[in-house]
Amino acid sequence: MAGLFDKFKKEKGDFEATSTFGSIKVDDNRRIFKIAGRLIPYADLVSFELLEDGKIITEGGIDIGRAAIGGAFFGIAGAGIGGFSKMKKEDKEFCTSMQILVTLRNQKYGAVTVPFIFLKTDKSKATYSLARTNAKATLSGLNYILEMNADKTILGFDNLKKLKELFDLGILTEGEYDSKKKDILGL
Repeated sequence: MAGLFDKFKKEKGDFEATSTFGSIKVDDNRRIFKIAGRLIPYADLVSFELLEDGKIITEGGIDIGRAAIGGAFFGIAGAGIGGFSKMKKEDKEFCTSMQILVTLRNQKYGAVTVPFIFLKTDKSKATYSLARTNAKATLSGLNYILEMNADKTILGFDNLKKLKELFDLGILTEGEYDSKKKDILGL
């Protein structure tokens, strides 16, 4: 019976996680990630915010820039959670909600919310600590996806530049140039 399931799975092109970051699983081979039960292409990730009791603790994304993503906890990897160390004193006793809001280019979803805490939770207890650890790992995964996508974009620009040089040198015809350019741009 397992063989039949495996065949169905492969035919559907099912998601195969290559890494897990908290609440996110990524498939680097297909360049998609799974969050809140949805499969999303890397290129659709625009930004994310960690919210605690409705306040933005930290944020990251394409428009925010690497410096704002903050590597206070994870250095160069820049997990986007530096804001955890900037919480105000009045917020230290209890937390009633902790979630990550993920903004997408995808018109169908637009945004996905990943909840970690949704009931009043004492911040000195293990439940809060586990939620915080999971949120950190999830933020790390979101940054990983952004970095992987940025690397592909940079590589694409490099390839376009080389392609243009080959065209200008007369090595490629206009048709070959246009075809390869469309491939690189994903058109």
